[in-house]
Amino acid sequence: MSDEPEKPEIEEIEPEAPDESAVAAVRHRGSNEYFRKMMDQNFLEYASYVVKDRAIPDVDDGLKPVQRRILWSLYKIDDGRTHKAANVIGNTMHFHPHGDASIGDALVVLANKEYFIAKQGNFGNILTGSPAAAPRYIECSLSPMGREVLFNNDITEFVDSYDGRSQEPVVLPVKIPSLLMLGSDGIAVGMATNIPPHNLGEVIDGVVKMIDNPDVTTQELMECIKGPDFPTGGIILGRKGIYDTYSTGRGRIVTRAKTEVEPMPNGRQRIVVTEIPYMVNKARLVKSIADLAKDKRIEGISHIQDESSREGMRIVIELKKDANEQIVLNKLFTYTQLQDTVSVNMLALVGGEPKTLSLKQVLEEYRKPENHDFFVNCSAIEAMGYCQWPRLREVAEFARRMGYTRLGLGFCGGLHKEAAIVDRVLRKQGFEVVSVICKTGSIPKKDAGVTEETLSTP
Repeated sequence: MSDEPEKPEIEEIEPEAPDESAVAAVRHRGSNEYFRKMMDQNFLEYASYVVKDRAIPDVDDGLKPVQRRILWSLYKIDDGRTHKAANVIGNTMHFHPHGDASIGDALVVLANKEYFIAKQGNFGNILTGSPAAAPRYIECSLSPMGREVLFNNDITEFVDSYDGRSQEPVVLPVKIPSLLMLGSDGIAVGMATNIPPHNLGEVIDGVVKMIDNPDVTTQELMECIKGPDFPTGGIILGRKGIYDTYSTGRGRIVTRAKTEVEPMPNGRQRIVVTEIPYMVNKARLVKSIADLAKDKRIEGISHIQDESSREGMRIVIELKKDANEQIVLNKLFTYTQLQDTVSVNMLALVGGEPKTLSLKQVLEEYRKPENHDFFVNCSAIEAMGYCQWPRLREVAEFARRMGYTRLGLGFCGGLHKEAAIVDRVLRKQGFEVVSVICKTGSIPKKDAGVTEETLSTP
């Protein structure tokens, strides 16, 4: 007889049948079809975000979101003095969620355009490709032009920032067609934009021509806007590329360096380059020419030297005694970036959607009434003698000529009565007064003093 205790009998329990719906859900989540749909949905959301909130400028103010946030941050801290770029970048991070590196790069690019930002210090060199100094060493502020054309209105729509702690403008109330003036380049998902900069005076002349003749053709606009205004200079070969770009929004513009042939004291000649095509790095260009001469792919070059200074660009290519300068030039245009092609794609956000625009469409979007309501600045009414009708008639005639029917009234605190008088007069002239706005935001019409008593002319 064994002393071992008896083992208890284990009751066998039959497992329950699995829930078929749960099994099907697990199998579905592990299927290729599920992942395909998930990737499609997430990628489309990501692509839409990159297009609308990072890479493509808005046609209304010509700015990318990061540029707009930089200018808004500068405006909030603007006291007439320059600020450390590190301070500007830190303030912009309250509105821009993509880190200080992207903000710093965008700040340098925007400052080098020298329209809206006044810079102080080493902001790099676009010709040599040398980078800007660290943000703690350079300073910037809003330029006088930036204060005037960007924020003088004090009127725009605001939305919450990415963390909901502050507000930022949807677009800036720019008074000029800055999309063409600034130019832009960016790569999104499945699309890219490359808009060359233009001369502001020529663009304004084009806007005036369109106001005088809304049915103006591209050819007629090109009488004012001759072509892109490349900051590095150069010569545009032919007008077909410009016409294709302005008429369709896409085109290829061939540019060539500006060169001169000068005699040397020893009887030889030299080629002097004073302007180079757009987006060409000068240092790389000089190196490529030297390499081609060393490898004998271009014969006749004895020496190349960069003599550029504060006075301007000057690349000197010395030729051998028996070299033909025209043959050397032709080979340089063929094998180097002394002749280059600029691919233009005038892609911008119109109402939040990407669209390729012709020159005329860009100018139409700039002056479109529903995009830019005409605002009457009631802050100057006291100087007008309580809105004398001759002055208001000038305003009304100008607005009607521009094609505006929806007007807004902008005023500073304490001018409710005067704003109401302007409201009444403009309504009698057939305009729709859609808003009465002060510096702090929109206010209801009833709070603006629009009553029978305040509508009476003093």
